[in-house]
Amino acid sequence: MIVHHWSKQSELTETRPEFAGTGVRGAERDRAQVKGTYFGLSGYREPAVQLNRIQYRAELDAETVYNLELDPLGFILTAQQNAAKTGDNPRYEFEKLVLDSGFIGYYSQNVVKVFVPVRVQKERQNGLRDFHRAR
Repeated sequence: MIVHHWSKQSELTETRPEFAGTGVRGAERDRAQVKGTYFGLSGYREPAVQLNRIQYRAELDAETVYNLELDPLGFILTAQQNAAKTGDNPRYEFEKLVLDSGFIGYYSQNVVKVFVPVRVQKERQNGLRDFHRAR
């Protein structure tokens, strides 16, 4: 599974979950109760993340990344049930289930969240022209 990460860091060699959200404004860093790094799959487009940033590439073993859309192990329902009992956020309960089951992360549509450090390689510096050309 080829994934891409965008950062302002010019010499990044590894993403680390504890730094999640440091490159973007907003509540992403505070919202994530299980720390993780976000990656995009082919076709991912979000100007606030991609513009004027350096694009990195990584390869993940698809077997270690949980498919949220198919939800083969029923984690969504279990997370909702757990959240009703604990009062925690269902997303937090879901992410705990994924991590505790041995997956390194999960994906849905074109977005991947990974809970472990990931080695990355620099691909290119993105600018406004690159973003519009890719659309």
